[in-house]
Amino acid sequence: MEPKDKALLEEQKKLKQVKDWLDDELTNKSTYKDALYNKVKELKKASKGSYSEELEKAKTLYEIAEKNYSNYSEAMEQPYFARIDFREYKHLPEILYIGKFSLSNEKTGDEVVIDWRAPVADLYYSGTEGEAYYKAPQGVISGELSLKRKFLYEEGKIKDIFDEGINELIIKSSLGEEALIDEFLRINLESSTGRKLKDVVATIQKEQNEVIRAEKNIPIIVQGAAGSGKTTVALHRLAYLLYRYQGTVSGNNILVIAPNLIFLDYISEVLPSLGVDEVKQSTFENLAKEVLGIKNKLYTKDKKLAWVLE
Repeated sequence: MEPKDKALLEEQKKLKQVKDWLDDELTNKSTYKDALYNKVKELKKASKGSYSEELEKAKTLYEIAEKNYSNYSEAMEQPYFARIDFREYKHLPEILYIGKFSLSNEKTGDEVVIDWRAPVADLYYSGTEGEAYYKAPQGVISGELSLKRKFLYEEGKIKDIFDEGINELIIKSSLGEEALIDEFLRINLESSTGRKLKDVVATIQKEQNEVIRAEKNIPIIVQGAAGSGKTTVALHRLAYLLYRYQGTVSGNNILVIAPNLIFLDYISEVLPSLGVDEVKQSTFENLAKEVLGIKNKLYTKDKKLAWVLE
């Protein structure tokens, strides 16, 4: 058996183990969520419309439980999209799986899947094999990165694996120039076309990652041609900031301004798919009307031109 075939078989077995564990977790979380729901109902009835601190705490716990259940349910199809093998200096090697959401084993306290926004996940996006480091709240963590692996799924199963440096193709352009192409990225780009913008957590490139993870107290201008990924990077940065600074920044502190309602509809699925809720979105026109207190209907230049032509 070829080394890649053997590695693919091992990863398929690992995925089955994770899904079996995830199935049990979902059952437990569903039971806990339902119990909280019933408790909220009982406390509402007992309070008779008056304020109850116990009721408010129960509501908060239920909302958290409901969101956790939703994240774990979504992860069932594709729990993770990448794996890194990292050995921190003076520590044992670790195998880390990276996904859209953190998945933890509450019994053991182990993190089965690392959130893509976690500090250590930066190794997947910006690290290279050999000596590597990432920035954590406690400081810079240095060590050795021995593997970066990406997973290609089909109907909830791992169809193929791509290791950095192995699955890259050298192709020639029409001008005869050679270019290095990431095969995993190429396959994902070809399959990502559609009417709605999608999250790209599995295919974020190093330069995009630097913008997404930049500190929040510096202004950033991203310049690029149409279709170059500016909006995608901006939305993923928003999701990262809400994760990185949770407790001090919430969705209510964010305003996304778009050129028109069609654009807002186009990007509407990205933030919810990244677990971001309650982010206000508006067009410049509607924002201006709100700030200026204009309640009358406004005709845009496009509508005016159409009226003149008609």
